[in-house]
Amino acid sequence: VRKKQVELVSFVLMPNHFHILLKNISQHSVSSYMQRVLSSYGKYFNRKYGKTGHVFGSPYRGALVENNKNLLLTSVFIHKNPLSIPDWSHRYDEYPFSSYPDYLKNSRWGKLLCTETILRQFKNASGYKDFVDTHPKKEEDLMLDF
Repeated sequence: VRKKQVELVSFVLMPNHFHILLKNISQHSVSSYMQRVLSSYGKYFNRKYGKTGHVFGSPYRGALVENNKNLLLTSVFIHKNPLSIPDWSHRYDEYPFSSYPDYLKNSRWGKLLCTETILRQFKNASGYKDFVDTHPKKEEDLMLDF
């Protein structure tokens, strides 16, 4: 955490993909960070399961969030992703593989997760929950302009 070059703003791990919102601390740090994380996980996965080769079907795709509106709407998109999982569709705010519960209660991740990037824009965590609950989930419905 002391040597971090990116800040983890929000995340969700889904059964077949993940979304992660990172803030650059220094130039090009997100690309370097993602390369390290995905490479490390690939090595771990292959060693654990006796596999070789690529773990992921395609390289990661990134988009630059250039304004505050898109920052907030991207956090909504990420935090509402578990709606597509039948067992979690009515309680996506409790999904354990998402940072959303950490926004609403105490963070499980300490300084690793930087919830203040988003939460400082709301009166309290309840205000953020209301914001998330009242917005659509789908990227096209959010009208993100990446």
